[in-house]
Amino acid sequence: MAQIPSGSKKLWSTLKRRYGFIGEKKLVVGFFVLVIGAIAIILWASCTVAGTTIARQRSEPVQNKYAELQKDDSGNSSSSQSSETTKTEDTKKTPSVVVYVDGAVVTPGVYTLSQETPRICDAVDAAGGPSDTADISELNLAKPIKDGDKIHVPQEGEKQVPSSENSVEPSSKNSEQSLVNINVATEEELTKLPGVGKSMAQAIVKDRDKNGPFIKAEDLMRVSGIGEKKFERMKDYVCVS
Repeated sequence: MAQIPSGSKKLWSTLKRRYGFIGEKKLVVGFFVLVIGAIAIILWASCTVAGTTIARQRSEPVQNKYAELQKDDSGNSSSSQSSETTKTEDTKKTPSVVVYVDGAVVTPGVYTLSQETPRICDAVDAAGGPSDTADISELNLAKPIKDGDKIHVPQEGEKQVPSSENSVEPSSKNSEQSLVNINVATEEELTKLPGVGKSMAQAIVKDRDKNGPFIKAEDLMRVSGIGEKKFERMKDYVCVS
């Protein structure tokens, strides 16, 4: 026979004393007590299981959200590292060329060019572009340049002396044959000198005919219109004999 829980026994004893349950009444009442006890146990167990399930369901969204945040942080970190790596590689691949730009440009000076194959036009642009008095008709803007080059942009009326550096500055390799003898040069030959136009060439010839040959190159400064600055530009291209 099934065992009656202790709580049910106490309840049964109380009912028996109060109402005098005997025989069939005793059996019926006992049955109902068992049923009520079983129902109570089932309800208690159901509440416990439901509470555990709800708690678990509430914790899952938090865990999922934390996992998503970790994933996003990892993705952002990888993207940032990839971007920095790309920038570093680009910097290593792009060589820099340092050149000096002077003459008829907006801002003469030393500039660093980062183009893969820098050209004279890049150097001129870096210096602010040609000035209003510049003459770039004989300047090869498409010519590639190398580190350490000097780029000279001539003024209007200035004759550019050809050189490997696209500059009117002389090379140390200039020989006597490439210099202009100011005592015998014609007007046309004199116009090849930096800063010497047709009118200046005529003034040099006129002074030479009037005052005699030049003893030294510095005597050019006795010609009207030739000062120290202009002489500095042409002194390495002239000679006397």
